[in-house]
Amino acid sequence: MAFRWVIGPFLLLSVPALLVAAEPSWEGKTVILTKPSVKLEAAENKEKSPKTFGLAKDLMFQVKKEEKDRILIDSRRQHGWVAKADAIPFNEAIPHFTKAIAGNPKDSHALTARGLMWSSTNQADKALADLNSAIELDPKATVAYYHRANLAYGKGQYDKALADYNAVIENDPEFDWAYHVRGWIYYRRMDYVKALADYEAAIKLVPTETVFYRDRANVAFIQKKYDSALTDYTKSIEMDPTYIVPWQMRGKTWEAKKDYAKALADFEKASQLAPKGAYSSNYYTDLVRILAACPDAKIRDGKKALAAAQKAHELAKGPNELSSLAVAHAELGEFDKAVDWQIQAIAAAPNAQKEQYQVRLKLYQEKKPYRFE
Repeated sequence: MAFRWVIGPFLLLSVPALLVAAEPSWEGKTVILTKPSVKLEAAENKEKSPKTFGLAKDLMFQVKKEEKDRILIDSRRQHGWVAKADAIPFNEAIPHFTKAIAGNPKDSHALTARGLMWSSTNQADKALADLNSAIELDPKATVAYYHRANLAYGKGQYDKALADYNAVIENDPEFDWAYHVRGWIYYRRMDYVKALADYEAAIKLVPTETVFYRDRANVAFIQKKYDSALTDYTKSIEMDPTYIVPWQMRGKTWEAKKDYAKALADFEKASQLAPKGAYSSNYYTDLVRILAACPDAKIRDGKKALAAAQKAHELAKGPNELSSLAVAHAELGEFDKAVDWQIQAIAAAPNAQKEQYQVRLKLYQEKKPYRFE
């Protein structure tokens, strides 16, 4: 009996311990913050991070590390420690917030969080309804304004997006990424003075964010201030050498300055970093263009151009990819193939591009390669 008495309590204590040990780790998971005003505590390497900590301005994070009852979370904008109880895994979030809203229909945070979840699962109408409700309940719901602005921006509804980004910045003048996206609206509208002002504001708030320097460089590039553009694209690359866009844009800047060897090196690097997916074809078409059509013969390499053009065509079948195959074959002297591909490119091209493509077709029909100026 004494023996059984010892074993019994041992088993009762061991079962819960085993259950705790078996709980899956949150590391690598996406989580949503479950309440407003969660504060991220700085990680040890905060001085090296381009990301802010303090009051959470994002709701969705990736878990980088888990220690007992706290997690180290990370978004594009923020990085720091929070209590595990202040977050919920992505796949549990919609039921969690739906239950919270049922219990309290005036819970603006729950509506904002569920709105973000609907948006993240491509249910824009439901997302907009929840975000609208959150803002009606709380006119200072900064995060709700931000995500509603992002919805509008994604749909090309720039006036609506601009109004909401303005509200975000009015409510929180230190909301750095609101300046970033508002600046893109101004940039698209060719209001470069306002775009530059927003990019400068973002850099002042977070001087270690690579994207903000790329933004400012884009304004310099479009204004043909190539040396300034090079400085900022280079700074962006130094901050994050895996970030593909500044490699591509610095290549375009070197090309504009007619430094074709440096342009080629940057386009090659961009193509090496290119992720899978149709959009990545443009990193290969840029490479094709300089390898096949550069006015400097030392840069041209028809075989490499064709290989890059074929890679682009594997990813997408649009007019740029078809035209890239044409220009590569023309550089190799295979003008019949160049003509065939260029005819297909013309058929697929928008009207604004057809005239330019017809000029190239005429060159190929005359057995001449294409050269950019």
